[in-house]
Amino acid sequence: MRLTLNSCTVRYPSTEALKDITLSIQQGVFLAIMGKTGSGKTTLLEVLAGLAKPTSGTVSPTGFSQSVGIVLQRPEDQLFASTVEEDVGFALKNLSLSPEEKSKRIGEALEAVGFTDRKACPLLLSGGQKRKVAIAGVLVFHPSVLLLDEPTSGLDPTGRKAMLQLLTSLNKQNVTIVMASHDADAVAECATRLIILDDGRIAQDGNPHEVFADVSNMKNLQVGVSHAREIAYLFEQKGYRLPEGIIKEEELEKALEAAPWMDA
Repeated sequence: MRLTLNSCTVRYPSTEALKDITLSIQQGVFLAIMGKTGSGKTTLLEVLAGLAKPTSGTVSPTGFSQSVGIVLQRPEDQLFASTVEEDVGFALKNLSLSPEEKSKRIGEALEAVGFTDRKACPLLLSGGQKRKVAIAGVLVFHPSVLLLDEPTSGLDPTGRKAMLQLLTSLNKQNVTIVMASHDADAVAECATRLIILDDGRIAQDGNPHEVFADVSNMKNLQVGVSHAREIAYLFEQKGYRLPEGIIKEEELEKALEAAPWMDA
C-alpha cells in the first residue's frame, strides 16, 4: 500500500502547519521524519492517518483506514480499559469476528510486541510497556502502515533498544514504518529514508547517509545528526580521512580500527 500526499497544506487559525507537501511513501519503507519543534512532524502523521484533513491538496488513501495505524507520542492517551486484553481488543468490537478469532488476534498482537500479561492494568505499566500495548492495539487490525510519534521518547536504554528491535522486526515483515523522531541515533540505526521538515515544508529527503552527510546544513535546520556522524565529522575537520557515509556506531568503530593513522 502506498501513501501519497499531493500539494497538501494544513492551515490553523494562527499558522500553516504544513505547506504544499507532496510526498509518496512506498510499501515496506522505514521512513523517519525529523525537524525542530513546530516543524510539522505530528501534523504530517495525523494527515497520513486520516486524523487531520488538509486545507488544500489531496491525500491517498482518503480518511481513516484500518490499514494505517497510529501510535501517539503519549501512549497513555490511547489506553483506558482495566486490563491489557480489553484495551488491545477494544477496536475489534465493531468487526464481525468470532470470539476465538478476536482472542487469537489479541494474543498474536501481544506476542509481536513481547508483552504477554493480558490481565495487567495498562495504566500501571512503565512507559515502554504502555507503548508496546498501544502498538499491539494497532497491530490487531493487521495494518500495512504503522505511524509513530516519538516512539523512543522517555524510554530508558533497555526500553529504547526493545522498541527499536520491535519496529525493525515489523518492518522486516513488510510493515511500512513512519516514525517522527528527534532521536538521530535511532534514525541512523533503523531508517531507510529520512525527511527533514522545516517550517512545514520538506527541506531534505533521502537515505539517512545522504541527509546526515551535510552536518552544517543539519545544524542550520536545527536538527541533530547521530553521535557517530558527529564524531566522524570532527575527525574530518581535523584533517583525518574516514570513509564517507558513517552514521552508525559500528561503521565508526570499523573505520577507526582500519585507519592507519590510529597506530601512529
